[in-house]
Amino acid sequence: MDRDHTATGGFTEAEAAAIVAAARTDQHIGPLCAAALAETMVALGARVTELCLTTVDDLGYREGNHTLTLRKMKGGKTRVRSLPPAARAAIETMLAARSHAKPDEPLFIDRDGRPLDRHMVYRFVRRAARNADVPSAAKITPHSFRHAWAAAARRAGADLEDRQHALGHADPRTTQGYDRASRSLASDPAYLVAAAIAKASSE
Repeated sequence: MDRDHTATGGFTEAEAAAIVAAARTDQHIGPLCAAALAETMVALGARVTELCLTTVDDLGYREGNHTLTLRKMKGGKTRVRSLPPAARAAIETMLAARSHAKPDEPLFIDRDGRPLDRHMVYRFVRRAARNADVPSAAKITPHSFRHAWAAAARRAGADLEDRQHALGHADPRTTQGYDRASRSLASDPAYLVAAAIAKASSE
């Protein structure tokens, strides 16, 4: 398998913001759940199965940070992630509208009270990307959020060890594979050549 190639569609920070905005009008799983889910996916880049397994009791507070505990389906390994303000606020708004949410209740449920599964999330992100007019909407999947998060975190200066832990990768080479997949396009010399040609043609 080519570690430097992926067919997963990605998106930019601006497109991520547009996807979140589009999610706020989703009527299939409900605007409040959709907004909370989109904010959390954009903020954490978590695996779709991890998000589907979260419960209300997985929300927490530690060392001055609001947190969300994520667990893998296989092996039961867990890790605690910080919840940035926008994601935390969207989750709190969602839960405020749910009367008497129980601690062991799934965190993300649709408007009919059904726990979200990966198929429902897949359809949701495709709808949100399409409604946000993201050019690559036809290729956007829940995994796209991990690639977009990894690329944004690297551009923002997060070091490899922190990104590896956040993404839950056992091997740093997996995280570096995400880096190569995004960097190879953003730094393609084709842009330099095109700029040089455009400059020459204008002189």
